[in-house]
Amino acid sequence: MNITYRHAQRGAVLVIALLFLTILTILGVTAMTATTFEERMAGNSRDYGLAFQAAEAALRDARRDINGILVPPFNAPRNPPVSGKTGFGDGTDADNGSCTADGLCRPTAYNATTGIAPATLNVNLQAAPSVAYGTLTGAPLLVGVSAQPRYIVEVLCFPRFDDTLGGQSYCNFYRITARGYGGNPNTIVTVQEIFLKL
Repeated sequence: MNITYRHAQRGAVLVIALLFLTILTILGVTAMTATTFEERMAGNSRDYGLAFQAAEAALRDARRDINGILVPPFNAPRNPPVSGKTGFGDGTDADNGSCTADGLCRPTAYNATTGIAPATLNVNLQAAPSVAYGTLTGAPLLVGVSAQPRYIVEVLCFPRFDDTLGGQSYCNFYRITARGYGGNPNTIVTVQEIFLKL
């Protein structure tokens, strides 16, 4: 008669296999989470870039508006055209932060002799008095943004260093504040520049 000896099985292989599967699962979930996070970061970066480019486009549109340049076939320019400080603000010729309905603003009070621009106006850059991109120049609408960019134009007057105009200020400096939007309406970029109209 043959006697078969059975060795006691302790399940060590099963425990080791389960540990390896747990470690592989954790590694897979971590890799997937990192990939998702990187994808979201890339999307946010792209959306910020889109909003920044939209704001830059609004600056260009404002410069066209100030210079009276139209994009054909558009033929309804700002009337009267931007010239000096005429038509800016509430008509009182005072630096009081007031704006017209079409985005021409007077700055808050400032010391022009120092050449330092005044504080930024706190105006609505989502509706009037700001101007929507292309409204006064005919520039084609931007694609891929949640809202068209908008801008305002402030006139800044600095004294002349020569006396050719009898002490009059030089009022051809314009501070443009523009706001652009990305594909996500929560992505907003505001840019500003001072433009000299020659």
